[in-house]
Amino acid sequence: MGFWIAASGMTIAVTLLLILTLRRGGAGEEPTAAYDLRVYRDQLKEITRDEARGTIGADEAERLRTEVARRVLEADRALSGAEAEVRAPKTVTWVAAGLMMVLGVGALWLYQRIGAPGYNDLPIALRMSEARQMRADRPSQAALEAKIAASPDMTGVDAKTMDLIAKLRTAVAAHPDDLKGQQFLAQYEARLANYTSAAVAERKVIALKGANAVAEDYAALADLDVRAAQGVIGPEAQDALKKALALDAGNKLAAAYVALEDAQKAATAKPDDLAAQGTLAQSAAALGLYPAAWRAQAEVVRVLGPKVQAKDYSALAGLMILAANNEVSPEADKALAQALKLDPKDGAARFYTGLMFGETGRPDLAFELWQPLLASSKPTDPWFGPIRSQIEPLAAAGGINYRLPPLAGDTAGPTASDMATAQGMSAGDRQQMIKGMVAQLAERLATQGGSPAEWAKLINAYGVLGETDKAREVWTKAQAAFAGHDADLAPVKAAAEKVGVAG
Repeated sequence: MGFWIAASGMTIAVTLLLILTLRRGGAGEEPTAAYDLRVYRDQLKEITRDEARGTIGADEAERLRTEVARRVLEADRALSGAEAEVRAPKTVTWVAAGLMMVLGVGALWLYQRIGAPGYNDLPIALRMSEARQMRADRPSQAALEAKIAASPDMTGVDAKTMDLIAKLRTAVAAHPDDLKGQQFLAQYEARLANYTSAAVAERKVIALKGANAVAEDYAALADLDVRAAQGVIGPEAQDALKKALALDAGNKLAAAYVALEDAQKAATAKPDDLAAQGTLAQSAAALGLYPAAWRAQAEVVRVLGPKVQAKDYSALAGLMILAANNEVSPEADKALAQALKLDPKDGAARFYTGLMFGETGRPDLAFELWQPLLASSKPTDPWFGPIRSQIEPLAAAGGINYRLPPLAGDTAGPTASDMATAQGMSAGDRQQMIKGMVAQLAERLATQGGSPAEWAKLINAYGVLGETDKAREVWTKAQAAFAGHDADLAPVKAAAEKVGVAG
């Protein structure tokens, strides 16, 4: 309120001062002609005195009087004209006054609309203090994971989609033997991370298909069971995996879960076996089971002891951040600090530390880490694309004027010539051409980064081609690329959910 009183008072005072100035014009200021007129009158009196004293003759006195009288007349005419010039016309004065009033009120209205009325001052010291407090108040890794499990991320799921899912649930409940309905329900429940409900629907799908159920159905069921059990491969998931591999020994998803189960058994049997713990971490991460992956990586760090390296700590931090939906917990922060202590140039640790600073109100410190890292990195470095996609808005948030240099060969997709060429191809040749263009897009995004729309386009393309494993891999990379930027990640996640790889 104090700000508004001060701002309004100053606006009114300045406006009144300008209006008063216009109204007064040159009042109080003596025109030059008036001064000259007084001088000439004094000269006439002096001529009369000189004539009386005999200093000048009568003829000379008359001649001087005539000359001074002529000057008096000219000064009088000039004085009459100056009176009209001193003041501006009344119409102009009132128009100008009205404009000043409009500008003053308009400035206050505009600030009310786009400014921050009532906002406290944010001096640098206060902002630094708030950033430190924000960093200190971060929830723990366990709290973040529990929050995600209880309230899955709904980014990209709008009210219309939720309404459709509600109607789908009602329709499937009324018609439980509708195969298509059960398939759609399993997909949408998985999109919402309702893995238990999705698994129930997937079991119904397999029951309705009967002997026509394929390996992909059983592998999908095992995947949902494991995710519902937060990474534990229970008896039902084991049975589904056996059936999937019996139908198709080359099913990649089922084989990946069998490998994970073997790694879990080996790590449990030999907790101090470095290879076993490392394999478990890699297997869990490949399936997107990041909580299990980072815990296995923590065992790797423990087993290594004094031989631990910076890359081991930065890998641990990265998995923890993915498990926390791209938030940097205090535990992940400690792992990053250890990595940078062992190797201040560790690229992954510098990237994730910059991410943490960006999340806790210090984009300036994040930029100090990311800009030199980007300048010294190769396009093949895993953090190159993520930094390029985020550093400009990060710099703007820190009050830094920065623009990315353009990359050579940065193309967004097929040209008009490519499309014309494709029209004359056979179906097989056209498919090969499409695969080639998809591969080029994948290579560019992996090495140079790209927009959210391009990442979503690549996931959709792999989905159309039926290459879901590659689509899942792209989704994993996109999460790292847009870590901490949910709005940018939303269209990519929507594409991943559409293809069925966002679980």
